[in-house]
Amino acid sequence: MPFGVSIPLLAAAAPPVIQDGGLISALDGSSGGSLETRAVAVSIALGQMTGLALSPVLVLGLFGLWDWLRLDGDALPLHAQPWLWAPLLLLSVLVTLARTGCLTVPGAKYLVDVPQQVHSKITGLIAVGIFLPSVVASLEAVGLAGGGEEVARAGVGAWSIGLLLLAAFGSVWIVSNTVDALRFLCPLASIDAVLTLARAAVLWLVLGVLAIDSLVGIPVLTFLVCLPIVLACGLVAGACVRLNLFALLCAWDMLTRRWRRTDASGGPLRAFVASRGLGPAVRTMGTLEPTPGGATFRWRPMFVMPEQSREVALRGPALTRGVIWSVVETDRDPDRAARFALPPRYRGHEPVVARRLAAAVRDGAVLRGIKGTVGFVRGMFAGADLASFSVATAPATSGSTPSRQV
Repeated sequence: MPFGVSIPLLAAAAPPVIQDGGLISALDGSSGGSLETRAVAVSIALGQMTGLALSPVLVLGLFGLWDWLRLDGDALPLHAQPWLWAPLLLLSVLVTLARTGCLTVPGAKYLVDVPQQVHSKITGLIAVGIFLPSVVASLEAVGLAGGGEEVARAGVGAWSIGLLLLAAFGSVWIVSNTVDALRFLCPLASIDAVLTLARAAVLWLVLGVLAIDSLVGIPVLTFLVCLPIVLACGLVAGACVRLNLFALLCAWDMLTRRWRRTDASGGPLRAFVASRGLGPAVRTMGTLEPTPGGATFRWRPMFVMPEQSREVALRGPALTRGVIWSVVETDRDPDRAARFALPPRYRGHEPVVARRLAAAVRDGAVLRGIKGTVGFVRGMFAGADLASFSVATAPATSGSTPSRQV
């Protein structure tokens, strides 16, 4: 088979014969593919790109392994080279084992979540760059390069469909990365497990219908499953981009220990919108400059549009420290809403930021619980003052009963 032609995952049996030479001959390029053959090829390509977007490392490794088993060793595409798919599969196994082990230790999941926020973006872009040429070559092999009369009249080519598939990949990939962002931002291991299982179920559903359509040769199931997934992801892609950017910046600050190089005493503060009603959408990234009685938030819509600004009144502001990020709240507003979120680069600089905003500094509920637990354990093993944790019994005297002091 020619370089770059990818046979779908798990298509172990010989595909059924389709008119005009059949599916195999069409993919081999020995004859022009019929309209039905091209529909199967587009369906397979859609399923491949959707699965790749859900888990780039794992799916690229699986596609590479399958094509390595199916194709001639002298004409292997890049993703089917053993030096590529073998490390990808090994990395997927190691990450799964590490995540499973970290879920049993409180707080240890961040050892996996923080690096994954960075490497998931890089590996996704690399994976689509490696696999997209193979998908386009498969489409060209069935007559979608302008060779067919119907294709010529419609003005549709393999690369045109490839760009549409790339857009579909982008929307699903963004939402898939949002699952990683939610796992990173949420400290609860139970929610982490639910999100992981939900994405795994969608992934194996896509791969399952892709295998079935490859065997049957009718592109029904893949379209019925993948098209709704792509459309739904496209509708929420904007909000997911903002959430991903927030999680990525938090992870990058933690990986690089950005707070050691941050000067919070002057200049604008990096901030994200944390509530509705301020003008920009929630999680919009911008800068915050303190003003008398409030602050000015500046941002660029779509990251490249002309800069806009919004004056925000902060009545009774308070800077609440969290485990990962801090939030600027307003105590005297009826809803006591969190107005802005500050990334981890301001960790340890909260007193300076609060002084600029004329705000009080306090700990969040999760951070208070962590500090209380650490203090109790330290007191138990270091012999510190346990007056606030232990139960003391007063000396008994005649006519009196022991008293308890908590």
